Amino acid sequence: SMDIRAGLESATEKTRPGRRPRKNGAKPRRPGSQSRGGGLFGFRKLAGRTSQQIEACERAIELLAALVSEYPDNSDYRLQLARALHTQTRYAFGEKGADAESKSLQSAIKHLEHLAAAFPDAHVFQYELANVLSTPLAKSQGQSQRLARAVALSRGLLAASPDLPEYQSLAGDCFRQLAESQAKADDLNAAAASYKQAIAYQKPLAERFADTPLAQQSYARSLSGLADVHIRLKQSASARAVLDEAIRRIESVKSHGKRQFLLERFITDLKSRRSKLTDR
Repeated sequence: SMDIRAGLESATEKTRPGRRPRKNGAKPRRPGSQSRGGGLFGFRKLAGRTSQQIEACERAIELLAALVSEYPDNSDYRLQLARALHTQTRYAFGEKGADAESKSLQSAIKHLEHLAAAFPDAHVFQYELANVLSTPLAKSQGQSQRLARAVALSRGLLAASPDLPEYQSLAGDCFRQLAESQAKADDLNAAAASYKQAIAYQKPLAERFADTPLAQQSYARSLSGLADVHIRLKQSASARAVLDEAIRRIESVKSHGKRQFLLERFITDLKSRRSKLTDR
């Protein structure tokens, strides 16, 4: 096992290191950080889709799978394997195709379901499972069921800790992903309702964390999606109102983010769409 650990560290030495996972039952700390954080060996925050980093992720999965096989009751190893597989779904998209993407995601879900069942009182595993279940895939088959499960899990977490920002953020993200799926299926009324649910969780966070770009972006993305639904439903006045709010929110933090060009691009897109809606 020492050889496996040494190989694991070597496979990920060029990735950005992160925090150790919390002990069973501990609560996550940062809103929206579940898909961006580091983890014990730094799998979840790879800088770019270079072949070296993709190979490092694949090697990490191979070595972690060996550790899980050797120590099946070690929750940290299994959690890190699930996180690495989740990272691989993002690399598989455009690299290995939709089938590989789906396979990696299903493997991550399987390990997290195992942990959630083994430790039903450890909210961190339910949190991670909801996050993975809400991952959009190129193939839409089975996606609505996954997203419904993610929403249900996020609501369960909120019922236990209704004031925790991390759980509010997770619920908002899950509802937004559900709304996007419903909009793609042309179920526009359901999509509008889901976007409004997402906004109900995200708006208080945007107000509470007014100087935090991530909170404003999450809120604005749901507003943007709702605007698209309003446009498709011929509700121009409603579309204008939510686009104006989205623009205001992003403009308030465009100089605070580390990647200002992304915020500028977002604002440009929002303003372009807003300009096409006449004020009547």
